[in-house]
Amino acid sequence: MTISVDEMYALLPAVHRVRDAERGFPLKAFIGVLAGQADAVALDIDGLYANWFIETCQEWVVPYIGDLLRVRRINVAAAGMSERSYVANTLAYRRRKGTVSVIERLAYDVTSWRAKVVETFHLLGTTQNINHLRPRNVRTPDLRDTSALELVDGPFETAAHTAEVRRIEPKRGRYNIPDVAVMLWRLQAYPVTAATAVPVMSPSDGRYVINPLCRDEPLFNAPRTETAIEHLAQEVDVPGPLRPRALHDDLLLDPGSRAYFTPDHQVLAVGTLPMPGGAPAWKSPDDISICDLGDWQHPGAGRVAVDVARGRVTFPAGEVPAGVSVSYSYGFAADTGAGPYDRSASVAGWLDAAPTWKVGVTQDLDSLHNAIHAKTVFPTLRDAIVEWNTLPPGNFGVICVMDSTTYTDPLPQITVPGGSRLAVVAATSRDLVNHDGSPAIEPLALMPVVAADVNACGDSAGGGMAAGGLVIDGLLIDGALSVTNGDLGRLRVACSTVTGGISIDAGGANERMHLEVADSLSGNVSVSGRIAGVTVADSVIGGVGQRALDTTTCDVNVDRTTVFGTTAARTLNASDSIFTASLAVERLQAGCVRFSYVPEDSPVPNAFHCQPAMALAKAAPDEAPAVRARLLPAFTSVRLGDPGYAQLSQFAAPELLTGADNGSEMGAFNKVQQPQREANLRVALDEYLRFGLEAGIFYVN
Repeated sequence: MTISVDEMYALLPAVHRVRDAERGFPLKAFIGVLAGQADAVALDIDGLYANWFIETCQEWVVPYIGDLLRVRRINVAAAGMSERSYVANTLAYRRRKGTVSVIERLAYDVTSWRAKVVETFHLLGTTQNINHLRPRNVRTPDLRDTSALELVDGPFETAAHTAEVRRIEPKRGRYNIPDVAVMLWRLQAYPVTAATAVPVMSPSDGRYVINPLCRDEPLFNAPRTETAIEHLAQEVDVPGPLRPRALHDDLLLDPGSRAYFTPDHQVLAVGTLPMPGGAPAWKSPDDISICDLGDWQHPGAGRVAVDVARGRVTFPAGEVPAGVSVSYSYGFAADTGAGPYDRSASVAGWLDAAPTWKVGVTQDLDSLHNAIHAKTVFPTLRDAIVEWNTLPPGNFGVICVMDSTTYTDPLPQITVPGGSRLAVVAATSRDLVNHDGSPAIEPLALMPVVAADVNACGDSAGGGMAAGGLVIDGLLIDGALSVTNGDLGRLRVACSTVTGGISIDAGGANERMHLEVADSLSGNVSVSGRIAGVTVADSVIGGVGQRALDTTTCDVNVDRTTVFGTTAARTLNASDSIFTASLAVERLQAGCVRFSYVPEDSPVPNAFHCQPAMALAKAAPDEAPAVRARLLPAFTSVRLGDPGYAQLSQFAAPELLTGADNGSEMGAFNKVQQPQREANLRVALDEYLRFGLEAGIFYVN
């Protein structure tokens, strides 16, 4: 509890307070100093009490509490995680040591990935003893049970297998008497609320694609929270692609027996807009049919057909709503690109002062009366930009998009005057007014879509003023982002997706400009003319067969990035990155490329611990072709919009999966720290795995 100056001052006798007032309150000022120190002592006492408990202690105290329980230390810090849950559950783990449920929960605590543990010896097709019958272990699968057949060789299968004598540890054999398979889901589910479905044609004929880029994409399950350690994971508890048969069977059950469509866990929702800007009328789960829409057939009257494997929606023939809203989850490997995840760290990187001009943008007109954090709220992004362009120089403006809908209006050119800064961002929170009039903050996880090209320019015509800056944060731009003419000092693209790429036309100006791309997915990046420099970090750039980085006129820094296509730069500093095609660097005497994959025919400055050169130097001449082929980067997918886009395949070369400076994988998903998470799990399994069993770690996706 804080101690105020007035409370301490009121404890003094009245005679001293009267005399103090006559002298201009010097005693009260002194009491203020004492109150500040008393407040610090009170807060320290409260903190010491909180540090007694694992639930409330500071992060640095967690290892010390773990030492009291002799918890085996794991390197969770290397994977960017906390040890708090692992320590908090230690006693519960030890009481249930060796059970499947503990291994599942333990895997989640030390990797932050959902897990399913399978005792594969229960799936061996053996001749059963009459004294130990296992009715569920049927040697011949039922060919009429299509749902069970879909699960064969997966984590939830029930079919029997013949024994494999190869060891499970190197991920070769799986079905043997001492084997336990720990199945991990690397891809995570990102829930999107009230997004705009894209019509297949214009005007719409009742057929829609859920993906905002109008591409087929499987929908994912947003996993339920498992509250009990004894609980064993089911399909509904893991972030995997939704299985059409499972959802179809779930909808046939009574509402109280459903797993995927419950009030607390609804994996999919479809709503219609009676008018643009209105609130969606959400369909009941009983009005949804799970179908195969490969041929785009229309459902019966009164129902909506959804293909969760392709992300397609169709309405009955002749029924064409004014708009369609969808709530769903998609899968991806990390918090990269536009997405509904916590972007507070990114916002803190540029929000270094209070904005002088702040507006909101939303198509949810019914909620505008709750928005008090902006003086003005616009229904379109175009209107907000037009208003910004009328402001005088010297402003720090923020345009917050407050929903996940799609904005299709063509945008005017964004002009950033000298001495001004503008941030066009997806809102991370919304200020509300409670019923009692007190302020409140509602956290938001948004993915707004801008289906238009974005063009910006600087304007330092006033002379002597600092060049302006533009920030794009949290937006999915289905178009190109370009900067032309003028004098712009900084362009930062963070936590965003730009399908059409980023282009800078210096044109004799913009020489002070610095381009920053962080945690983003973008098409090719090109610079015409000279600018101050380009920095790319934790991102995916380019496309297969393209010139991904066309920056021959400036200095380039690339860190933890995957580059699909060729690279051209004046100077290059690169670390922990993957360049899939050749590089052309003008000045080889400056810069450095380290812990990266660089094609063999690409001369780079001061290469250090780069592949495949490092492996080829150790190989015999007759082994060189095999080494080159083995070290070629293999990705789960190279198509933007796929869940495994730019993710290194689990069968990629170990030199790539562990070849970065920090021991993690090269490329954009270095921050996932996959080797460190797996190492944490192996250390923890040694303590909690039942004696005589051997565990193997398998990635489901």
